[in-house]
Amino acid sequence: MRAMKEEKIKGFSQVIASANVALGLSYLIQGSGLGSLTHNTVIFDWPDSWKRKLTWKLFVATIREAAAGHHAVLVTKGVSTFPGNKERLQGSVDVWWIVHDGGMLVLLPFLLRQSKVWKNCRLRIFTVA
Repeated sequence: MRAMKEEKIKGFSQVIASANVALGLSYLIQGSGLGSLTHNTVIFDWPDSWKRKLTWKLFVATIREAAAGHHAVLVTKGVSTFPGNKERLQGSVDVWWIVHDGGMLVLLPFLLRQSKVWKNCRLRIFTVA
């Protein structure tokens, strides 16, 4: 809640308790939402280290959990360094469009660029044929 107040973001927060990280992620994916209004997308960060067995196993298990729940999966790189509302960025937003999902993956960076933070960034889309 404190981070939401600092960034002046309005919303709901939820605390999840579990025996381990994998169960906690599963609970979050399955239990998030407000009544019948639930999410259809899961977003998380690319693992820092593939050398640790737990890291890549947890990453793959989370993708499988989201896919089993028919959620779209967005994997970002560097989400922990996501800019605050007061920053202004330049450069490019790169999208690797691997699964053709009807355009949702193209819509998200377009909406991102509507923000003052990302307005000066170019959008680059790479696709796998």
